[in-house]
Amino acid sequence: MGATLALHVAAHDLRVAAVASLAAPLWLNGFLQRFLPIIQHAVRWHEPGSDVDLWDPTAVDELYSYAMRSTRAINELRRMLATVRDELVQIRAPVLILHGGRDRMVSRRCADELEARLVASRAVAKHIFPRSGHAISVDVDREAINQLVHNWFEEHMAASTVAEAAAAG
Repeated sequence: MGATLALHVAAHDLRVAAVASLAAPLWLNGFLQRFLPIIQHAVRWHEPGSDVDLWDPTAVDELYSYAMRSTRAINELRRMLATVRDELVQIRAPVLILHGGRDRMVSRRCADELEARLVASRAVAKHIFPRSGHAISVDVDREAINQLVHNWFEEHMAASTVAEAAAAG
């Protein structure tokens, strides 16, 4: 959800110099998501269970919000995703797309669609990490992911600063 929110901000704020998108959903999986506007009134919480897709089983300890989710919040997320999908064509900032190959929460097709919809972005790079699940920032490839994100922001923040200086000068 955080990556999708970052994409939403980038679509509306030209001051955003770069975006790193980690496992961003563009839609929700599952048959019942169509019925969330009704279900949210009858079922208050969703418990995803113990179906963890992480390679590193100790990484689960770092995920505090995975035990229960409000169905009302899930419905709001569903609504936001529809909006953001349409906004992606407005993003001009460079976008780094990172996705876990074992991700069972967000389809890899979301990463592919995100890449395809970023037609106005100055730069787009996509990396799939075959061993990582949905929470790639805490899974087995975390060091490589952290390094890619760091390098992406270093590169594009420096380029943004140079462009601003040239425009001002």
